[in-house]
Amino acid sequence: MSKKDSYWFKHDSSAGRALKMRKMSHIHGHWGKGVYWDVIEVLREQAGYAFDYDDSSLQMLSDLIGCKDEARFITWMRDCIKIGLLYKEGNKFFSSILRENMEVWEKQKRNGSQPKAKRKPNGSIRVEESIEDKSNTYVDFLSVFRTITGKAVRGDDKSKRQMKALEKLGHTIADFEKAIKNCYKDEYHVQNRKYLTPEFITRPDKFQKFLFAEDKPEIREVKASEMFPNT
Repeated sequence: MSKKDSYWFKHDSSAGRALKMRKMSHIHGHWGKGVYWDVIEVLREQAGYAFDYDDSSLQMLSDLIGCKDEARFITWMRDCIKIGLLYKEGNKFFSSILRENMEVWEKQKRNGSQPKAKRKPNGSIRVEESIEDKSNTYVDFLSVFRTITGKAVRGDDKSKRQMKALEKLGHTIADFEKAIKNCYKDEYHVQNRKYLTPEFITRPDKFQKFLFAEDKPEIREVKASEMFPNT
């Protein structure tokens, strides 16, 4: 599997509002929602898009996605099976939605849905840009970042790659906006504004952390003149 192929899978825009997802979130909160997408990412890389369901394998999976509470993870997994968010088949589990979406992708790939080469007027060859290359979502992301933080950032290749990888997982500009806002309001980042950069917020672990952070009122920076008005 190529590096480019490994990034792709469809994430339905309504997935977060689907009844089964809402049932799981009601039981496990935003933590459970974040764990779900971490598990989907792992399933995407497996043969047949399935993973072993025995306790030892689930403990390994829990550690793989960074969940240190194995008992909580296994309870979450069993609830997902009961709800029908994930399915168990023999000694493996899978996501039916992921399989359906990947079947569509595999069919398109077999049919040769690749960028086509075109000849320039001077006779040289260029590769036609894909729709993804023409996307302005990174520009939109930077605009949102500037509006929220007030920083005149110009962007960089690393944050663009990270942002595009997250976008391919189905995350929208609204998700990036929420993550940036939550990070901007975070107490540590109120005192350390320099660490909130496009590269920082598009790191997968930081993005997930602040996307699913509990909404908190913004902590306003207090100037010395406000603390000591008579000095």
